[in-house]
Amino acid sequence: MADGRASSGQPPKVRQSRRLDRPVLGEEASSLRPSSRCWVIDPIDGTQQLIFGVPVSMVSIALVVDGQPQVAVAANPATGETYWATAGGGAYRDGTALLVSPRDGRSNGAIVCGGGSVPTPASLNADGLLDLTADALTSSRFPWPSVFSGCKVAEGSWDADLYSGAMPHDVAAVCLLVREAGGKVTDRLGRAQRYDQEVNGCVLSNGLIHHDLVTQWAESYLPRTPRPSPA
Repeated sequence: MADGRASSGQPPKVRQSRRLDRPVLGEEASSLRPSSRCWVIDPIDGTQQLIFGVPVSMVSIALVVDGQPQVAVAANPATGETYWATAGGGAYRDGTALLVSPRDGRSNGAIVCGGGSVPTPASLNADGLLDLTADALTSSRFPWPSVFSGCKVAEGSWDADLYSGAMPHDVAAVCLLVREAGGKVTDRLGRAQRYDQEVNGCVLSNGLIHHDLVTQWAESYLPRTPRPSPA
């Protein structure tokens, strides 16, 4: 079980227990069985970026209880940065308390991350841009990894991230980080959701622009479609 050290700016310490056999929900492999608690783990979020040597790949771990993250850790091995949060205990980066940004998108501009085949509020279809290249079948878009993006929202550098996927391991940990930093997290329709099963997208924001993002995303939503493989 995790102790309360995060409330004093210390990373949560997991104490040994006879019950270390919690179910695991992960990207590469899962070990699931009926339980109110499970670990949701992504050992490498940002594989493409890791291959290219861009230092934004992160390890993400969340303890989810009754569908909601209660303990979260996200670490960037390349930079040595570690983010952590506990429910009700705040969010931290290397011991410094995190707070989401105060930007509302009206009196000052907002920084929103989003990509894939689901448009951002500006109706940008990142996958569609590849059709403009000379060799669309071998070109690749280069999105920010979802865990890295969520950490940027939690620390106030960015104002929102739009996650269009369905995998809880991509967002479980950063959902708690953003909430404990004072932000808001919902599915793409603005509803609460569980993080021990597939998710319906995810909007992570500073809270001030959340409603507008949900509304605009709903108006321009396009289902995720796979890109064709080279012949």
